[in-house]
Amino acid sequence: MKHPGVLVLTVCLAAVAMSGRGLTRVEPLIEFTSSPAVAGGGDSLPTIQACAYYVLVRGRLGHSGGFRLGAAVGLKGDTIAVRVEPYRVSEFTPRDWQDERWTVRIGNLEARSYTVTVRAAKTILTNRVALNPRDGGCNE
Repeated sequence: MKHPGVLVLTVCLAAVAMSGRGLTRVEPLIEFTSSPAVAGGGDSLPTIQACAYYVLVRGRLGHSGGFRLGAAVGLKGDTIAVRVEPYRVSEFTPRDWQDERWTVRIGNLEARSYTVTVRAAKTILTNRVALNPRDGGCNE
C-alpha cells in the first residue's frame, strides 16, 4: 500500500460518522427569569401550563438577601424535572428576606405529552401536559 495514512484517515472518519448515528438526543432549552414580588405574600404553589411549543412553569419563593434563585431542568423520556431553589451568593442576615416571582420556560420539545415534576423549595408538584402546535399559545 502506497499511502497507509489515507487508510487510517478513512477508518477514523468512518468510525466518527458511525458513532454519531442514533444519537440525535436533543436537550431542552430553558429560559429562567425572576423578579421581586410584593413582600409578605409568601411562597406559592407552582403552576404548570402547556403553551403549544413550550412548557411554562411559574411560582413564587422567598429567600434571604444572601441568596439568588436558580433553576435546573432535566428531560428523560417523557418526564421533565424542574427544580427552583435559592443558592448562596454572599453573606446574609435573616432580616434581608426577599420574595420573588419566577418563571421557567422549557422549549425545544417534541409535540407530545409530558409528565412535569416541579420542586420549588419544599413544594413538589406533578402534572401531565400535552404540547400541541395547533393549540394556542399562552397568554403571559
